[in-house]
Amino acid sequence: MKAIVTVILAVASVIAHAREAKVRTISARILCLQHQQEINSVRFGPRPDALGEPQHLLIGDYSLPFSVDLEDDSLHVFSSAVNESAAPLATAKIPQSATSVTLLFVPGTGTAYRVLAIPDGESDFKADHTRFINLAPAHVRLRIADQLVDLPPGKHQTLTSLPKRDSFNMASVAIASLVGEDWKVVSQTEWHFVAGNRLLVLVYIRPGTQRLVSLSFKDRPGSEKPIRQAGGRAGDAAD
Repeated sequence: MKAIVTVILAVASVIAHAREAKVRTISARILCLQHQQEINSVRFGPRPDALGEPQHLLIGDYSLPFSVDLEDDSLHVFSSAVNESAAPLATAKIPQSATSVTLLFVPGTGTAYRVLAIPDGESDFKADHTRFINLAPAHVRLRIADQLVDLPPGKHQTLTSLPKRDSFNMASVAIASLVGEDWKVVSQTEWHFVAGNRLLVLVYIRPGTQRLVSLSFKDRPGSEKPIRQAGGRAGDAAD
């Protein structure tokens, strides 16, 4: 009997070790397009009984960086008022190579939120790069000075060099959407591009007006690094 117990304990230890080996910690920041169902803060973790501190769903800018635990490369999002039997609000798959991500919260279909995990480490999102994500159901094209960005619905694209700019670092931008078989220009403006920065641009349909609009977020590589682990407050992101 003693030998059997010893074997059982050994097997349990191996299983526990294997489970623990699947857990890894990465840095994360939050961007939220709009609050849904009055849920304005969430918690992250592999299970309801192993969650980090509540994180506010910040609108309009990046949150401060914080650490999150993944299990099997899956990031689970729970309501701040979670109980031990609660199901995740959303789950995002994180690339194995990613050590830092931006978690983009957008309205879900049949659920409050859908979460897009965007790798944003210095090697994934470099200085002078502009990353575009089309959240709209329409096919979109953007003409940024001398560069063209073609974005079917749900797709993303990255420009790896700065566009031609004037002496004030401004570049002309025209946004068009495909209506039937024709391209219709919906916006003409200028954007500010500064060497050393990186720009995340979201294209989406604004609720209420149903207009196609763009929203941009600027930072610099290195601003995604947390200073403290989960539960602490990280340093401010660079402009």
